[in-house]
Amino acid sequence: MRAKALDRLIEQELLYQQGLKLGLDKDPKYRNLIAVLEARLNNLKRSEMARRVTSTRITAAVDVNQEDAARYYEQNKGMITEDLHLLILRFPAEEEAKSAHQKIVSGTDFQVLAQEVYSAVPKGRDIPWDPGFLHWDQIPFEWAEAVYALRDGEISGVLGTNRTGWCIVKLAARRKNPDAALAGMNASIANRLRDLRIAEAYERYMQDLKKSSRIVKYEERRNSS
Repeated sequence: MRAKALDRLIEQELLYQQGLKLGLDKDPKYRNLIAVLEARLNNLKRSEMARRVTSTRITAAVDVNQEDAARYYEQNKGMITEDLHLLILRFPAEEEAKSAHQKIVSGTDFQVLAQEVYSAVPKGRDIPWDPGFLHWDQIPFEWAEAVYALRDGEISGVLGTNRTGWCIVKLAARRKNPDAALAGMNASIANRLRDLRIAEAYERYMQDLKKSSRIVKYEERRNSS
């Protein structure tokens, strides 16, 4: 099996070298294909290196202990011990979310807009924009404070990040969670606090990199030329 694989590799290399001699590498279709593959490889290299830097220089430096978790619980007890019934409209792009929110501002009913946003979803028993009551740790930390600040029936502005996606949220109801005592929430709190600290550390790290780098965006470069 290995011998056959080696023979096949040798044959491919011989054919490749013959193609170069014949000038087939000058063919526009071939060059376009290679350009696409090289772009994909560069994106993969960039993505993997970014992941490694994030893992070794940011994530690995973040630590959360029991005292941290207990302190965070006391500081955020109001949110942690309360579940929210949210109606959520999700959008793939921020501009789409902003456009939808403008419709709400202009008087479009949330329910009508929800049916419009999810019109392509097959009708079934589940309502795609109504996940029901959510625990504190099921709500992305990036917009948890904004959502918990809503009054019953109130609709948020556009919430989200590139990580979480973009959404508009309506608070339908809230209720106390009797099972949200510190003892039973330790792991969830530690995980949430760690995520928060990683996000903060990431922002600091990126700010430092940007300050020490010269960044020229394509539009700026084109306008200056």
